[in-house]
Amino acid sequence: MPLTNALRLSLFLSSFVSTVNSQGICSSAPTPALRIICSQISAWANNARSVPAVSPNSVRSPGGSGGATASLLATSETARNAFECVDIACLCGFFGGTGGANCVLRNGQRLTRALRKEYRVMTDAERQRYHTAMWTIKGNGDYDTLSRIHSSFQTSPGAHSGPAFLPWHREFIKRQHIK
Repeated sequence: MPLTNALRLSLFLSSFVSTVNSQGICSSAPTPALRIICSQISAWANNARSVPAVSPNSVRSPGGSGGATASLLATSETARNAFECVDIACLCGFFGGTGGANCVLRNGQRLTRALRKEYRVMTDAERQRYHTAMWTIKGNGDYDTLSRIHSSFQTSPGAHSGPAFLPWHREFIKRQHIK
């Protein structure tokens, strides 16, 4: 008798789920899907417990007394790639422009901060530029890489929960704009 698709899926997924703590708290979950989710959360919790504690003496704010003088990512001399940049002056060199904070690109256009608009209020020309840019990064594989990073709960479990949501997505969108 053939197995149903749901049963096949749960058997397949359960082969990837590691065993949870000895109390077996996930075994009482009402459905196979909830057992899998419970197991993943338990695995994350166990991984978090295995991270060594940070000493209060090692945590200092950048630029504060006794701490680091400035973030190394803030200067154009130290950035190894465009993703490490936090200002226009730093990005200018990676895009082949000149002028630092008043960056002028090779084609004569100024490099400015990104202006985000809601899709429905874009003009037809802006929508066409957006579509062209998205098809470009989709065609060269950059979009797929960003998508995998965004959707992977194993590599970025804080992306969709907790206090890391906003900063994680700010960095994600910054990287998408740079691409």
